Amino acid sequence: MSLTLRAPLKSATVFLSGTERFTMADEDGKFIFNNITSGTHQLSVTMMGYMPFAQNIIITNQPSYLSVPLKIKPIALAEVTIGGKNKFDANFKLFRRYF
Repeated sequence: MSLTLRAPLKSATVFLSGTERFTMADEDGKFIFNNITSGTHQLSVTMMGYMPFAQNIIITNQPSYLSVPLKIKPIALAEVTIGGKNKFDANFKLFRRYF
């Protein structure tokens, strides 16, 4: 869930350390891990534009529910310069020659 927007984050990547298990949050921001060994694991959640989240959790034989609040982390992108038409024409001719 986005802490600022208070909305589910679809497609956040969820990883369980100590295993090779990962998944993505569904459209409602929910995720499920099945058949995980009991014990303490670190749950990590990442999504572009948000601060990474990590928390130790204890896995038992019972279902567990956890709300994961993610904070927005603005991303500054570098300037992009689009070339002129001359390069397009030359590249298009090259493309047509080989394809």
